[in-house]
Amino acid sequence: NGNGYSINYTGNGSALDISATSLVTINNLNVNATTNGAYGITISSTDPNVKLSGCTIKADTRGISMYPVGGSTNSYLEITSTNILNSRVTDYENDTTVGDTRGIALFDVENSQIKVLNGSTIRGFGYSINTSNNLVNGIRAGGNTYTIEDSSITGWSAFNVWTVGNTFNITNSILKGISDLDGEWNNFATFVINNGIYNGTAGAANNVNIKGGEVSAYKNGTANHNCFLESSETRTNFTFIMNGSDYVTLKYDEYYETPFSVSAPATTITVSGIENTEWIEI
Repeated sequence: NGNGYSINYTGNGSALDISATSLVTINNLNVNATTNGAYGITISSTDPNVKLSGCTIKADTRGISMYPVGGSTNSYLEITSTNILNSRVTDYENDTTVGDTRGIALFDVENSQIKVLNGSTIRGFGYSINTSNNLVNGIRAGGNTYTIEDSSITGWSAFNVWTVGNTFNITNSILKGISDLDGEWNNFATFVINNGIYNGTAGAANNVNIKGGEVSAYKNGTANHNCFLESSETRTNFTFIMNGSDYVTLKYDEYYETPFSVSAPATTITVSGIENTEWIEI
């Protein structure tokens, strides 16, 4: 229990490195890792079980990096009432870093659970939650379950997905993307399914289930920035669900006809529960 104390790290590695395989619980601790290249917490153990509650992590490059030695097929990461903030940003509602900064970064993590719960926030990162893996036979395996409940994720992207076979369950939460960039090479979105990740039909579909809440994309430059960007293979299953009487609110720039974009040459995607959404041009 951190009892509200702070760790102020001045190096360019990780303020904390968790290498234990048994349950690690961190409560009420502030972690400041604000020097160039610094990480807040690195989780390096195989099949870790980590829970954070009531913590604040301010980091320059990575908030939490989960990169298990030898890979993992049974990890568990839960953050509750916890803030993961990029230290380069001061106005988290209107500004963000872009490019390779990550709030939660996962690599070589499969068939695992990642939970962001109870008023947690991830703010100011280029890739707020980034999932990647080694490329094997043209695909990057995932199979993870992401549970986001009553929380807020704001950055250049909320999710940047390179792996397949994942399930994203997002309930009563806010996903907000921000871009001030110019040029088509900076086209991006709030929820990104990267192009080509399925290797045609070889990779298992990702399932994105959003219940209530809001997904928004603020485009202030010439680069495209929409709520959703789907791979040209169009294998992702998007499902929208009412949360009681509350629709899923999709806010997008008036430049677009819909809040959904798809990589060429595809032109359409399949969405279930579109009647459970409300669209607002901004």
